[in-house]
Amino acid sequence: MQENQNFAGKASSYQKGRSSYPDQLKSVLHTLVFPHTAHPRAADIGCGTGIFSRLLIDCGFHVYGIEPDLSMLSLAAEELDSRLFTPVSGTAEDIPLSDNSVDLVSCAQSFHWFDSVPFRAECDRILRPNGKILLIWNTKDTDSPIIRDYQEICTRILGTRFSGFHNGLNLSGKEVLSFFHSHEHTLTFSNDQFVSMEKFLHWCLSSSYSPQKDDPCYLYFLDECKKLFVRYCVSDKILLPSNTIVHIGN
Repeated sequence: MQENQNFAGKASSYQKGRSSYPDQLKSVLHTLVFPHTAHPRAADIGCGTGIFSRLLIDCGFHVYGIEPDLSMLSLAAEELDSRLFTPVSGTAEDIPLSDNSVDLVSCAQSFHWFDSVPFRAECDRILRPNGKILLIWNTKDTDSPIIRDYQEICTRILGTRFSGFHNGLNLSGKEVLSFFHSHEHTLTFSNDQFVSMEKFLHWCLSSSYSPQKDDPCYLYFLDECKKLFVRYCVSDKILLPSNTIVHIGN
């Protein structure tokens, strides 16, 4: 799991800049995943600062947040109800939970960092019978001008450090769909975001490829992102076109 190194020092920007998930996901969890399960338990793998864990808690889950970056895990623990959220330092390939202990394994913005073979074995081990797996991404609309311009900034300034969004993974390709023993549903929801410059800059700095303050290109990257915001802003905000894609199976 590469996530620990790529997101080191980015917990604050991740918490302040990343998007939440659409409310429609709550009805998905209620109707498609667990219409009859009482007191369900979920393992949120690569939970980061707990953005998706919060939605799971709102749906009635007790959540085990699995995360290798201790600064992100600490922020999640501070933000979420300790009665319903258990922070666990660990990785997707070695999940420190007991066998048959959870009803759901979720990966929000994280699956593309995992070694899928050992992670699949861990899912089989910790999931209870009839348990489900959710793979979720908030995606950038690469047909929109602002996202194309942001992509150009990343390519021009960051070079080979930037391999594309989501680590270059095709989010509906074979590598994703073949992970499931049985792939049941693919759902897509609109999740456009209207954000201030502050939130936009944190969004820009929260990615694995984003430069840190001690990086020689940090100020140049930040300045180009500020210019991009000014170019597209209306009433001090910009629209970030986004969709949320959800794969459900077991």
